[in-house]
Amino acid sequence: MRNRTTYELTTGTPVTRCSAVALLSRKPYRMREGARNGGSGWIAVTESSPVSGALDLTATNSMVGADSRSTQYVRSLGVLVPELQPTFLAGLCEDALDARRLTALRGYADDNYSGEFRPENGLEEIFELIRRPTPPGVWGDLGAGPFTALWALCARAATEVVAVDICVEALWLADRKWAEFLDGEFVSSLVEAGMASAGDVSRVAGLPRRYVVCDLFDRSAIRPSGQATLCTAFGLLGLAEERDQLAAGVAAARQMLVPGGAFVGASWRRRARASALFEEWPAGFCAMARSTGFSVESLVFKELPCDGIFDAVATWRFAVANEELS
Repeated sequence: MRNRTTYELTTGTPVTRCSAVALLSRKPYRMREGARNGGSGWIAVTESSPVSGALDLTATNSMVGADSRSTQYVRSLGVLVPELQPTFLAGLCEDALDARRLTALRGYADDNYSGEFRPENGLEEIFELIRRPTPPGVWGDLGAGPFTALWALCARAATEVVAVDICVEALWLADRKWAEFLDGEFVSSLVEAGMASAGDVSRVAGLPRRYVVCDLFDRSAIRPSGQATLCTAFGLLGLAEERDQLAAGVAAARQMLVPGGAFVGASWRRRARASALFEEWPAGFCAMARSTGFSVESLVFKELPCDGIFDAVATWRFAVANEELS
């Protein structure tokens, strides 16, 4: 039987602690630097270790000497990833990620969030819902994709963002392109249109952020719990094909929120694609939210006749009562 050792992965300096992490991947993730003391080798993730706050790993071969500059690999056995620190994401090399997913994500970003801001996609209504008062605190962006920096412009009460997505590539791209996006033409046009300020851009540039890899439609997954005053979900719930998936997504938002918090979301209806959200809209969705512990503050459905892919957008804001719910 192999000896089980808790390692701390590094991306050079400093040491990166990844709380209870096991990589959810189809192939190894490559680090730019080695493991402890600069060594390298194959390491298989066997189980998470929430107590130690570091990876619980079993070495599958001998570690190479400290003078080795070989690349570190971490092999996934399909365990959930509760948390990835930004420094850890920065240590993942692009060629270790899924190239097709990265290409698709970049293409979507170029089509929707590059060039000048276009007012017909419902962005103004979403910004207004996020800007409504919430207590200062953690903001959870569920199904974040690579665009958390956009919504951060109007999440002015956020002291930290926790971006959650099942796709490691999306979170890696969000972190890698954070500063570039804020300096880009799309954000500049938002400032010119009065939808964001230079102060917002400066604030978001320094906003502390963490990343969680998790299937939010899986109720058995280890999901963030009870730490946020604001949760958002843009595009996520519209991807639910079954009612149980939709209910799990709503429950994930409620689970992450503290009393007094708010859940703001939007989903775009894609032509000829089944979506449990739009099948349940509006009565079934409202009933689902109320049964989870939310009250409904806003619920809007807007046709998008000018959009080539989506024909409508649904937006909502739900609230959690200040007193603990029974």
